[in-house]
Amino acid sequence: MGKYIGLKPLPPDFYDKYPPVAEVVVERCIGCERCVKICFFDSIKMIDKVAFINKDNCTGCGLCFESCPVDAIVWVKDETWQNGPYIQRYGGGSVEFGD
Repeated sequence: MGKYIGLKPLPPDFYDKYPPVAEVVVERCIGCERCVKICFFDSIKMIDKVAFINKDNCTGCGLCFESCPVDAIVWVKDETWQNGPYIQRYGGGSVEFGD
């Protein structure tokens, strides 16, 4: 982290056990699609005008984080890393990425 202009490095203890990945705060997302367009790894999809991030593809590069005009993308420790497909809850259903 921190190798991109304007991207602040994360504290060292953030990396201790799990790699950081981006996550969308659904209530903040305005559906502008800037994050989708800037993601080189095709990790972000728009569903019902809300961004969803496939943690299996996210490399933690920070470009989506920097591109979001409303700070809807935040860093989290990926505690599901290497533990199967990622499922992100949205409303009553879910959006599933992976096998």
